[in-house]
Amino acid sequence: MKGIIKSLTLLFIVLSITNRDVSADNWKSYLKKGHELYKQQRLEESLQQFMLSAEANKNDSRPLAWIGYIFIQMGKNAEAITYLEKAAELPPEQAGVYVNLGTARMSLGDVSTAIKDFQTAIRMNPKLAAAWYNLGSAYMRQEKYSDALTALNKALSITPQDPQALNNLGLCQKKLGKYSDAEQSFSKALKIDPGNSSYKVNLALAKLRTGKVQEAKAILDEVSAVSPRDYHVLMALGDYEVFQGRMEEALKRYSEAADVSPQEFDPYNKSATIFFDKGDYEKAARNYQKASQIRPHDVNSAAQFGWSQFLSGNQAAGVENLRRALALPQTDKNLELDIRTRLARALTELNKLDEALAEWQIIKKLDPQNTSAMIAAGHLFIRLEKPDKAEVEYQSALRIKSTLVEAITGIGVAYDRQGKLSDAIAQHKKAIAVNPNFAPAYNNLGAAYERKGMLKEAIEQYKKALELDPNNEDAKKNLARFDGAKLDQLNKPTED
Repeated sequence: MKGIIKSLTLLFIVLSITNRDVSADNWKSYLKKGHELYKQQRLEESLQQFMLSAEANKNDSRPLAWIGYIFIQMGKNAEAITYLEKAAELPPEQAGVYVNLGTARMSLGDVSTAIKDFQTAIRMNPKLAAAWYNLGSAYMRQEKYSDALTALNKALSITPQDPQALNNLGLCQKKLGKYSDAEQSFSKALKIDPGNSSYKVNLALAKLRTGKVQEAKAILDEVSAVSPRDYHVLMALGDYEVFQGRMEEALKRYSEAADVSPQEFDPYNKSATIFFDKGDYEKAARNYQKASQIRPHDVNSAAQFGWSQFLSGNQAAGVENLRRALALPQTDKNLELDIRTRLARALTELNKLDEALAEWQIIKKLDPQNTSAMIAAGHLFIRLEKPDKAEVEYQSALRIKSTLVEAITGIGVAYDRQGKLSDAIAQHKKAIAVNPNFAPAYNNLGAAYERKGMLKEAIEQYKKALELDPNNEDAKKNLARFDGAKLDQLNKPTED
C-alpha cells in the first residue's frame, strides 16, 4: 500500500564491519575497503571490492550479504536476491540477510515470500525492529491491516520513537475505521518529525474522517502552499476531493501525481476505481493495466484490469487477464472467490459453459456453503441438457437454505426437462408460494403449462411474469408467440 506517504519504505539492515574482521586475509581486506567506499556512497566501487571479497572466500556470508545490499541500493533487486539467497546458506547466520532478502522481494512485488523472510529474521532475532516494521508493511500491501497493526506495535515496543512506524500504524488504524486512533498516531509521528509533509497530509485525512473538515483543509492548504508538486500532497488532495464527492477534481489531482511520480501505483489504481464506478470501463482498464505493470504481483489490480476489459467489450482479453490474476499467488480467499465468480460469469456470457461450470465447481470446493455457486452450476447443467445433475445442485443449495426460490423453481425446470410436467408445475407453484414477487417462477410455470398443452394458463403466467418484471426477456419471447390468439381455442391438454 504505497500511497500518500512512504508507508512501505523498507528498512535495510546495514551489516557492520569491525576491526576484528580485518586481518592479512585478502577477503577481509576487500570487505573493509568495500565498507569504507560504501560510507562514501561510492556504490560501484564498493561493489567491486565486495565481489573480490566473495571470490576470495566462498564460504562466508558477509561479502555476499553486502553485495545483495548494494544491489538493493542500486535498485537491482533481482540481482540482490541471487546473492542474498546464497548468503542465507552460509555462516555466519545473519537475521539482517533475511530482512534485506524480504525487502528485495517486496520491491519486485513478491509479498508472500517476503513475509516468510521477515518471519525468519524475527525467529532469529525477535528484537529486530526493522523485521517487525517490514512485516507490518508487507501485511499492509496484502491489506491485512489487523496483522499489520500487531507487527507495527511490536516494532514500536522496540523503537517507540520511530515516526515511520507510527505513521504506518496510523494508516492501518484508518483502514480499520479507527480514525481517532489514527489521528493520534499521525500526531505522534509529527511531534518526532514536525517537518514531514507526508505525516501532515495523513493527519489531515484522518481529521476529515473524524469530522474536522476545516482543520483538515487548513493542513492541506499549508502543505500544498509549500510543496504544490509533491507527490504525497497531490495524492492527499485527490483523496480529499473524493471525500467531498468531487470525482473530476480528484482525477485531476491523481493525474498530476502520476506526472510527478509515474512509477507509483496508487494514482493509476485510484483513478481506475473512479472510472470503473462511473462505468467508463475502457479508461478503467487502461489505468488498472498501468497499476498492474507497476505491481505485477498485485492480484486485485490484475483482476480489475481483466474485468474492466471484459465489461468494455474486449471480452477475450478480459477472460485471459482474469486467468492471469488467478495464476498469481493467492493470499486472500475472498478475493480469489470474487475473481473466480467473475470469470465464471464471463465464460457463461461467452457460452463457454463447460469452462464456466469448472470454475463454479472450484468455487464450491473453496466455499462449501456457497449456494449461489450451486444454483449457477444448476443453471449451467440445464443449459448443457443434464437436468438430473442440475437437480442435484439445486437440492444441495436448498439443504443449506430451504427458502431459496431460485433453487426451488430450478428444480421445477429440471423436472420439466425430464418430462415430469406435473411435478414441474407443483414445484413452480411452491416457489411462487415462497416468493410471490419472483417473476422467473411465473415464466417457468408458464413454460411448464405450455409444454403440457395448457396454453391459456401459460399465457396468464407469462403476463404475470411481465407485470412483475417488464424487462423479463424470456417471458416477452414466450408471450409473443401467442400474439392475437383466441384463448378459448388454445387449450389442448396433454398427459405427462
